[in-house]
Amino acid sequence: MSTLFRKNMTTADRAIRAMAAVVLLALAVSDITGPLTALGCATIAIVLLVTSVSATCPLYSALGKRGTQEP
Repeated sequence: MSTLFRKNMTTADRAIRAMAAVVLLALAVSDITGPLTALGCATIAIVLLVTSVSATCPLYSALGKRGTQEP
């Protein structure tokens, strides 16, 4: 398995990312923000959701962070 896609996030990290994604998606669909800000919020929310579901953060891999105890 490639080191880029090895699980490297803890459960707490995944939960925080998922909650942040929900908040950003709520901002994106509300009338509080402008269209460009809504697009930015939605884009960041999608990235957070994908990394949360996959338990893999490419930035963590690049920095050498290992959040899990798996070999």
